[in-house]
Amino acid sequence: MESSNSSVCSVSEFYLICFPELNSGRYVLSICFVVLMLSSLVANSLLMTTVFAVQVLQEPIYYLLSMLAAVDMLLCVVSTPKTLALLWFDAIAVDTHTCFAQMYFIYSCVSMESALFLILAFDRYISICHPLRYPSIITTGIVIKAAAFMLGRSLILSLPLPLLAAFRNYCSRNSIAHCYCETWAVVTLSAADSTIVSLYMLAVTSVVYGTDLLFIIFSYYMIIQAVLRLDSSGAALKALSTCSSHLILILFFYSTIFTILVSNQSSHSVPRHVHVLLSILYHLVPPALNPIVYAIRTKEIRQALRKLLGKIKVFPIVQR
Repeated sequence: MESSNSSVCSVSEFYLICFPELNSGRYVLSICFVVLMLSSLVANSLLMTTVFAVQVLQEPIYYLLSMLAAVDMLLCVVSTPKTLALLWFDAIAVDTHTCFAQMYFIYSCVSMESALFLILAFDRYISICHPLRYPSIITTGIVIKAAAFMLGRSLILSLPLPLLAAFRNYCSRNSIAHCYCETWAVVTLSAADSTIVSLYMLAVTSVVYGTDLLFIIFSYYMIIQAVLRLDSSGAALKALSTCSSHLILILFFYSTIFTILVSNQSSHSVPRHVHVLLSILYHLVPPALNPIVYAIRTKEIRQALRKLLGKIKVFPIVQR
C-alpha cells in the first residue's frame, strides 16, 4: 500500500453543509433570503439610477452613496445565489477555485463597505465642523481619490487570505460547515497549523475595521463637540439630523461584525446554525437596509426619487 506521505493529496471541490438541521423549513428560509436579495438589488439599483439621473444629486456625498450601493449589490451577488442553489437543489459541491474567489470578494466587499462608512463620517465632520470650507474640501476629485485608495487597501489586504487558504492541505476533510465559503470555516478544514492565518485575520481585522471605527468615533466626537457649541437647539437638532441615517447604519454594521466575531469565538456555546444564519443575514440585511434608510432619512433623495419615478409614470407626481 502506498504511503500517504509519498504523494501530494489535493481536492478539486468542497462540499457546503448549510442547514442539515432543517428539512422543509429551509425552503421558507430561502424565501426570506430571496426577498432580502431582491430588495437589496432593486433598492440599490434605484438609488444609483436616481443619483446619476437627477442633476441635484450629482454631488460628492451622493456619489459616495452610489459607491456603497454598488458594493452592497456585489456582496449580495457574490454570496447569496450559491446559498439559494444549495437550499433549493442540494447543489452542495463548489469548485475550490470558485470557493477561494468567493472568499476573496466577500472579504473585499465588507472591507470596502467599512472604508466607505469612514469616508462618509469624514464628510459629515467637514459639513458640520467646517461648513464654509466644505465645497473646497469635499470635491468630486477628493472623493474619487479617497475611494480609490480605500478600494486598493481592501483588495490588497484581502488577497493573502484566499492565497493562504489555497496552499493548505485538505486531504482529511473537505466539507464546509457553512452555506458559503466563509474564511475560517474553510481554513479549519485543514489539519495544518492555522496560526499564520489566524494572526493575519486578526491583523487585517484590526487594521481595517479597528482603524476605520476609531476614526469614525473620533469624527463623531468632534461633531458632537461642535454641535454642543451651537447657541440654538434647533440648529443643533438640524445638524445632528444630517448624521442620523449614517449613524444608524454604522451602528448596525459594526454591531453585526462584533456579534459575528463573538459567535466565532464562542462556537461551542453558540449553535452552529445560529452562527451560519447570522453570517448570511450579515450579507443581506445591511445591503437591503442601507438604501432604504438613506432614502427615508434624506429629504433630497426622497424628492429626487419621487421626481424620477414620476417621469417614468411609476409614481405620478401630484399636480398642484
